Amino acid sequence: MITARRPGRDPFLIGEMLVPAGRTATGELPISRLVTGTQISLPIQIVHGRKPGCTIWLSAAVHGDEIGGVEIIRRVTKSLNARVMSGTVIAVPIVNVHGFLQGDRYLPDRRDLNRAFPGSPNGSLAARIANHILGGARFGTDRSDSVLDETCRAWEFDNEPLIRMRNTYIAPGDQSLEALIANIDDGYLLDGAANGQADANGEFMFGTREAYRIVKGRRGPLLRGVNISGQAFEVLRSVDGVGRDFKWDLGSGHCGKGQPAKVDAGGPWLSCEVVLGGRG
Repeated sequence: MITARRPGRDPFLIGEMLVPAGRTATGELPISRLVTGTQISLPIQIVHGRKPGCTIWLSAAVHGDEIGGVEIIRRVTKSLNARVMSGTVIAVPIVNVHGFLQGDRYLPDRRDLNRAFPGSPNGSLAARIANHILGGARFGTDRSDSVLDETCRAWEFDNEPLIRMRNTYIAPGDQSLEALIANIDDGYLLDGAANGQADANGEFMFGTREAYRIVKGRRGPLLRGVNISGQAFEVLRSVDGVGRDFKWDLGSGHCGKGQPAKVDAGGPWLSCEVVLGGRG
């Protein structure tokens, strides 16, 4: 009786690294040289699972002063076990090595790597790194099923890493604005946010750009000086109607925490409950 052994998974080749299935390997991938002759290489870790699956690319520190993602990738790869894992993880924790060492957003040529994609094999240092990452050197993101790049919205390199708010929105529904108004016996139509603030506990207070009285399903006159407040999760739980008209760009959103960064939001008309105040 002859028993055929099932062939194992092929090793993973990236640059000059050949990683067998079920193994983890760490190395460097040469990218380019500075005018001084100094070699620029990217640190890389490959976790090549024993079983077939998708390939995921993880990268961080495209801006050298955004260091939070470096630690995130370290923790993720430390938690993986290639011997029982399916698929492959390509981890490049520090893309902008020079900027990381200097605590600087930019590359040595003072270019912003995040603005250099898709890059060029014969361009600036930023362009060449971008080109390599996207596949110009047989190890780019084009070999991956999913690409996750960790950014931190750093304000300055000496600030501690923060969890920052990103652009957020509520998906549209299927109701027209007229239908939403028709279902309200006593309420207000509030259009646009003005200055205000939101706290970490979900409480908020904002002004409104336009406010109209609604009585028995009909829009009334324009009002002035209307402010709204509430607790975000309670307001979301009160939603009983979602419009189909979607609008982006509130125009006044920022994430503060001592390092202000512009963020924005959008969504459809919502029928919900909030606390109103203002001049009569």
